[in-house]
Amino acid sequence: MPNTNYAVVGGAGAGSVPSLNAPAAVTIGTITYQYVLNPNSQYSGSRLQVLELTVPYTKPGGWTGKGVHAYLEYPDQSAATGFSLNGTTALDGTSQIGGEWKVQDLGQFADDGTGAIVLTGISAPSETINLRIYLVAYANNVDPKLVRATATGPSPSAVVTITPPPVFALGEEYAKIVATIGASAFYGQNGSGQEVLFIKVFWTPPADPQFAGVYIRIHRPANLDPRLSGTRTGVLLSQSQDILSGFIPGTQINGEWTTELSSFPTVSENDQITILSSDGTGVNSFVNGFTPSVTITIGPPAIGNVGQERTSVLPSFTASVVYGLSADGVETYGFFGTATMPAADSSFGGYQVYIHNQADGTDHSHDYPITGGLSAIDVTWHTDLWPIQGPQPTWDLYALSYDTNNRQNTFFLTETPEIFGLNPTTQTTGSLKAHRLDPATLDATLAIFSSKLGIPDTSIAIQKFVAGIRPVLVVTSDPALPDSRYPTGTYEFNTTTLIMKRVNAAGTAWEKAINGGVDIQAGTITGDRIVANTITVGLLQVGVLAASNITAGTFVGGVVYAGQINTSQINAGTISVAVTLTAPTIVITSGSVTINIDGTNYILLKDPSTGHVQTQLLSSGLNINSTSTPAKGAFVTFNTFGATNNSGITVATLDATGGYGKLTLNAAGGGTIMSLDASTGYLQSFGQNVIGPRALGWHLPSGTLSRATFDQSTATLADVAQRLAALITDLFQQHGMIGT
Repeated sequence: MPNTNYAVVGGAGAGSVPSLNAPAAVTIGTITYQYVLNPNSQYSGSRLQVLELTVPYTKPGGWTGKGVHAYLEYPDQSAATGFSLNGTTALDGTSQIGGEWKVQDLGQFADDGTGAIVLTGISAPSETINLRIYLVAYANNVDPKLVRATATGPSPSAVVTITPPPVFALGEEYAKIVATIGASAFYGQNGSGQEVLFIKVFWTPPADPQFAGVYIRIHRPANLDPRLSGTRTGVLLSQSQDILSGFIPGTQINGEWTTELSSFPTVSENDQITILSSDGTGVNSFVNGFTPSVTITIGPPAIGNVGQERTSVLPSFTASVVYGLSADGVETYGFFGTATMPAADSSFGGYQVYIHNQADGTDHSHDYPITGGLSAIDVTWHTDLWPIQGPQPTWDLYALSYDTNNRQNTFFLTETPEIFGLNPTTQTTGSLKAHRLDPATLDATLAIFSSKLGIPDTSIAIQKFVAGIRPVLVVTSDPALPDSRYPTGTYEFNTTTLIMKRVNAAGTAWEKAINGGVDIQAGTITGDRIVANTITVGLLQVGVLAASNITAGTFVGGVVYAGQINTSQINAGTISVAVTLTAPTIVITSGSVTINIDGTNYILLKDPSTGHVQTQLLSSGLNINSTSTPAKGAFVTFNTFGATNNSGITVATLDATGGYGKLTLNAAGGGTIMSLDASTGYLQSFGQNVIGPRALGWHLPSGTLSRATFDQSTATLADVAQRLAALITDLFQQHGMIGT
C-alpha cells in the first residue's frame, strides 16, 4: 500500500498533474518472468507455483527520486480502446470489452542501485495473458498518483506476455527426476569399530528450479539375517525390508548419501535403490519404470578360517581351579585365569569362557559358558564359587572370541585356546567346628577335652610351658623359694604390695624386678620419664645441681615445685634457651615505656606517666594508638583492619571476614556512608548501589557526539541522539561501566 506520509497528486485516470517537486519519470525496460514455489503455500500434494517478475528501469540524469511505486494491471486493460455501449461501436471484435479499470498496488520499492525491482507472489495464469506494470517515481514527501496508460500524461508502463506454467506428470508432481543414479555396497568398520555394511548412493540433480533435494528408498528382499548363522541369536526375516533415508537437501552438481547397516545377507541379494525428487514441501510418487532406480547385488561378508571366522583368537589363555573359604561341612570351588588380547585387530570385541566335560569326548553340544561376555580390557577373569558335592568331573576350559558386533567364533580344536584337565578336589584345609567331633572316638591323649574341643579352666600348669616362656605370676604373697616351678628369671606381681619382683640369680629369693644400680644404664632417664612432682628438694644434694648439669629444654611443666627456684638461685646469663612459663606476670619498665605480659593485658606497651596505651596485642587483634589521646588510633583483628577517631568511633574498616574484602567508610558520629564490597562488586552510598559490575552487551555508537546543553522542549531527535551517543561513549570508554 502507498505510504501515507507522502502527498498524493492527481488521480487515477486523470490527465497531466501538477509537479509539486515530483521526480522525473523512469524508463521501463524489458520485463522477464519465471515460476517459483509459492512461499506462502501451506498445502502439499500438488506443485503450487507463483509468478516472479523482474522489472528493469532507467533513471534520467539528475534524478531526485527515492524509488519507484509499482502497480499491476492484470490483465492488461489499456492495450486498446475500450468498448462503449453508445450505439456507434461495432460488435466486430475490434474493441476490447472490459469492466471497471482496476490495478493492484504492489507498494513502494526504494532505489537500491541495481536498476531493477523483483515482483513475486503473483498468481499464475491458466492461459496466455498480457500483464502491464506501472512504475511511478517518488521522492521525499511526494508520491504522485498513478495515471492510466490510455489517459493524458500516463505513468511509465510496460507490457509482458505470460504463458501458464507446465503441467507435471505423475512421478514429477513436485520436481523433475534426477538425471543419473548410481550405487555401491561394501563392508567396513564404522567410527565405533563395529563391522557394518555401507551402501553409497550418488546422483546428478536435474536442471529444475523447483528441485530442493531427494528421498532415497532401499528395498531389501527377505533372505537376510541380522546376525550370521551360528551366533545363537540369529532370526531369519520373513518379510522384505525397506530403508528410507529421510529428506536429503542439496542441489550441488553431484549428490551423495551413505548409510551403514548392521544386518548382513546370508546369501547374495539384489537390493533396489530408488531416488524420489522433492521440492522441499512434498515428494514425488513412485512410478515403476519412470522413477530413477538402480539394483545392486550384495553378498555376505567374508569370514575367516574355522575358529577365527569373526575375529582373532586370544594369543594367550590360562585357567586354574580356585577354592573359597569353606563353611561347616561345605567346600566351594571356581575357576580363575588370565587372557592376552590380540594386537592390532580392531574387529576384536571380547571373549567368553566355556566349560567342557572330558567325559563327553569330542561331543561339544553340552558345553556351556561359565562367564558373561568379557570385554577387551578384561585381562583377568573368574567365575562364581560352587559347592563341591562328591567327586567332580575333569573339565576342559576354552575361550571363544567375539567381534565388535557380538558375533562369536565357533570352537575348533586346533584354533581355539583351551586348558585341559582341571579337576576340583575335596580340601583338607578350612575351619573345624568342635561340636562335629565325637568324644568317644578321640584318642586317649585327648581325654582332657572331654565333651568339647577346648582347654578346661586352670588346667595348664607352669611346668607345661617350654623353656624360655614363663607367665607372670599374680600372687598375694611371695611363694617360698627355692622351688623348681620358679626357676631364676621367673616374675611375679604381688597384689598386696603392688610390687613386681623376680627370682634372683641364685634362685633363693625374690628381688625387685628393676634394680636401679644394675638394670638402669647411666644417662638413660630423661625429664619426660619422671612423674611430675615426684622429685622434691629433699632428694637433691645441696650444690650438686648447677646450670651446667641441666640439659637445655629438659625443664617442662610440672617438674619444678612452685617457689623452689627464684632469682637468687639463677645465675645471670644462665637462661639462654626457650622457656615455657605457666600463667606468668612479667612487667618490664624502661624510661617512659612499660611492657606488661600477663593473662589480663596479654602484651601491653604504654606510657606510665600518662597511662596512654600505645600498642596492645589482644586475643581479638592488635590495637595501635597514634596520638596521646587513647581513643584515637587504629586496630587490627584477625580479619579486620580499622581506624577510630578522637571519640573512639570506628570511621573506616577493611573487613575480610566473608572471604572477600569489604571497605566501609563511616560518619564521624557513626553510620555507614559508603562501602565497596568485593563479593558483589557494588559501590554503595548510604546503603544504595551506585556503581556495580560492568553491564555487557553495549557497543560504541558512531557519528557526531555532543555534550552541549539543550532545551528539551525544542530539542530535535538528532540533538537527543548526539547527546545519548556521547553519554554511552563516556560510560563505555571513560568510566568502563558498560561494555561489549
